[in-house]
Amino acid sequence: MHLLGNIGTFFLMMLSCVHIVCWAEETPDSGERAYADSRRLLSVGDFDGAVKSLQLALRHDFLNTKYSGDLRALQNIVKIRKECAQEKDFLRWNVLARQLRAYYQKNRVRNELVDISLQIFDHTKLTWDAVCVINAMILAERFDDALDFAEAIDEQEANPSIQISKGYVLYAANRNVEARKLARSISLDNLQTPDDLLRLARLQAATELPASSVKTLTRCFELTPLGRLPELKEYIVKLPEFEPLLSSPEFAKAMTTQSGQTNIDRNCSIRWINVQFDQRPKYIRDLSKGPINPDDWKIK
Repeated sequence: MHLLGNIGTFFLMMLSCVHIVCWAEETPDSGERAYADSRRLLSVGDFDGAVKSLQLALRHDFLNTKYSGDLRALQNIVKIRKECAQEKDFLRWNVLARQLRAYYQKNRVRNELVDISLQIFDHTKLTWDAVCVINAMILAERFDDALDFAEAIDEQEANPSIQISKGYVLYAANRNVEARKLARSISLDNLQTPDDLLRLARLQAATELPASSVKTLTRCFELTPLGRLPELKEYIVKLPEFEPLLSSPEFAKAMTTQSGQTNIDRNCSIRWINVQFDQRPKYIRDLSKGPINPDDWKIK
């Protein structure tokens, strides 16, 4: 009986030790580590691995709404990826593909963003979709590819939207002199949308052309739909490339500019392009995508 009692006591002590060890491993940091791992796996396009890591993060902290929200969104994207690959109807495919592009952009899934952006442009041949391709290549640090793509599109007729994007590429690749020269060459007369005017103003500010940037911003405000102007001005003062201009009287005067649009144009949406001018990564050419063939990108 005494022996059995000792065995029982020993068993309970071992069970207690196991519990303590398990509790020590189940710290809040465990969930954060799993979540960070999911972000890393997602950035390289490992969707299944990212789902498993998010599920692990939730097991560590099942009440965390960030983990559960990201898991639901990612599971939905995995489903959309399968549907998009099988969809034959262009209109539905286009909706699915743009959902993927938005998710990849937000979560910086770089290679997949380039791929889906190229697919969308191949179907639509729209200038805006071409701009999205160039932005995706900048994010993926494929600067040479981005320039090849832009030049192929711009080959027959100069497109100011594409020229602005070329300036973005040159700046991101630390080719500042060329970027500044290109920014100087673009005429405001060729730009008719607030989108392009804002993009040019950002490029001019980033390449140290403050007077030109303020002038372009003024024109941007004049063409911005009335109901969108306050939101746009709030956004602009937060952009890093405009920070050196904030204290100048010229910039302050530009910020008082009113919209010349009497009606709210619901067909003209301000689609701000998320190019971080203050973060220019070292270029490493991505050879995993095979040879570049600019002929595939020409507008037919």
